[in-house]
Amino acid sequence: MIHIVFASETGNAESVAEDAAKHFEGKGQRVRLLDMDDLRVKDLETIDLLLISASTWGEGEPPSTGYDF
Repeated sequence: MIHIVFASETGNAESVAEDAAKHFEGKGQRVRLLDMDDLRVKDLETIDLLLISASTWGEGEPPSTGYDF
């Protein structure tokens, strides 16, 4: 399974993640799409393939979602 995680302030990185999920699902892959706020560091122990889509905003600040991660 491909885990696709996004952290986005305005939705651009989320849109990229959704497009990637559709692409991989179209190729017959199982995909789990989630906000980075919903991913725990401990989850990384069981993830074989991880795609991260994250953006910056303002003067290069990280998005509020996923900030703690």
